[in-house]
Parts: sequence; C-alpha cells; structure tokens
Amino acid sequence: MIMLDFRIAGFDLLPDFIGYIIFFNSLGYLVSQSEFFDKAKNLSIAMIVFSLFTFYQKTNNMGNNYNFGNPVIFVIGLIALIVDLILVYNIFQGINQMASVQNKDYLINESDECWRYYLILCFLPLIAIILMFIPVVLVLFLICLIAFAIYVIYKIFKFMGKCSEELSMY
Repeated sequence: MIMLDFRIAGFDLLPDFIGYIIFFNSLGYLVSQSEFFDKAKNLSIAMIVFSLFTFYQKTNNMGNNYNFGNPVIFVIGLIALIVDLILVYNIFQGINQMASVQNKDYLINESDECWRYYLILCFLPLIAIILMFIPVVLVLFLICLIAFAIYVIYKIFKFMGKCSEELSMY
C-alpha cells in the first residue's frame, strides 16, 4: 500500500516501514469494528519486518535498485507483495463490513472499485518487464503507469477521507 519510493544513494527517503507502523497504529482503533481490521493489523507487523529489507537497496550502474538476480531478495519481495495484497484486501473488506452494517452500499461499491484499481496497479509493472525489449513502448507505458498510480493514490485517499466522515464507530 505504500506507493512512493524515493531513494538517494540506495536509501529510501520515505521508508515503507514507517507507513506500516502508521497502519498498525491506525488499525488498532478499528479492530473492534471488524475482524478484517484485526487481520490487517497483524499483517502490518509482517510488512514492517519485510519493509526493513527495502530501506537500503544497492543500486546498479544504471541507477535502479531491482535485484532480480538475487533469489533471496526476489522471494522476500514476492512474499511481501502477497502479504501486502492480503493486508489491503482485509482493510477494504473491513470497510465493506462497516458500510454494510450502516446500510451504506455506495461505500461498498466504491471500496470494491478501489480494491480492483489497487490490484491492477500492483500487477501492471509486470508488463514493464516484457516491454523492456521495446524501449519506446516501455517509456510510454511507464508514463501511463505513473499517471495511473497517481490516480489510484488520489482515489484511495479521497475514499478513505469519505469513510472517515461517513462511517461511524459502533
């Protein structure tokens, strides 16, 4: 869920583990509302640990920090992606459960839409791997991917704000 990655000399300027610590603390307030929030809170602990592995990543000569050649880093990244998807899914399901109890079906629909966009955003970078062999198309794809990522981030943040206003704790 932590979607921004800015690095200088391999160090993450916006460390993901800080975002997951915020998730952990925030979900602590919501666990009484849904078992999905409790599951997400527990998964955020795992993501704090996984994200510690990404705080520093040695860059290669081209300036990127992808470690496809290191099988340990690849497996950790794959597990972290799966855990992150389950965490985010549980957050959206917890919102759906709260909205259902309060008869706010329009929030369920919007939550499901945000989840689908997030899921798509997580898997779109795989297309970039295929497009590496067609540089012009890759550049255009990456521009579109960045635009889509900004849209998804905006949509999710706007939705979370709406939920904080319209869903009451019971």
